[in-house]
Amino acid sequence: MSDIEFARDLVPDRYSALPILRLFLPLIGANNRAQRWSSFLSDGIELTGSIEWAEVWDLYAASAAVATAPPIPARGHLDGLTARALTDALVLQMTMDAVLHCRIWEGYSDVHDTPDSPAVRQFGHDFLRSDLTVQQMVRTATSDRIPEFGNDDSGFFAWGTNLYPDSLIIASAGPIYRTLISDPRLDTVTIRKESDRLPVSSGD
Repeated sequence: MSDIEFARDLVPDRYSALPILRLFLPLIGANNRAQRWSSFLSDGIELTGSIEWAEVWDLYAASAAVATAPPIPARGHLDGLTARALTDALVLQMTMDAVLHCRIWEGYSDVHDTPDSPAVRQFGHDFLRSDLTVQQMVRTATSDRIPEFGNDDSGFFAWGTNLYPDSLIIASAGPIYRTLISDPRLDTVTIRKESDRLPVSSGD
């Protein structure tokens, strides 16, 4: 989805006035172990809205003289710790049975395009609609991968991401946002209007 330039493009317009953050999904290291981006930060380097995972690794490998193979991006899969942290934040303003309107890339979806629910064309790809509860969404994201797009009915929470994502762009109401941005279990950064440009490649 190289034609996505700004983080705010990934969430519906009605959510663009909410606080927005980038949630970095852990990289996958040896023995399939989740590793936070922050564990690879070199001195003086901070996570930003536009940083790439390969940039973080290259700086770390150079400063630490590491010769091992780099980790791989999570590609939309939530590890257990991230899933729990996200759930803890969402239940502040929703129930686990609250419905999220999701859009899943047709290449991954087991839902079929029908006249009543046609595919949605976004960023050059077709996405199929699927309504999932918060509980179902988290379970799907943990066992397989998170849907590329989703939002609630109440205007509290929306997210969007690239295909094969290494991170999520999340727009959320105050309590959810504050919980996510301050949770020590997560790597997150605030996305500001003046600095919300996404990296050219995110996860592939």
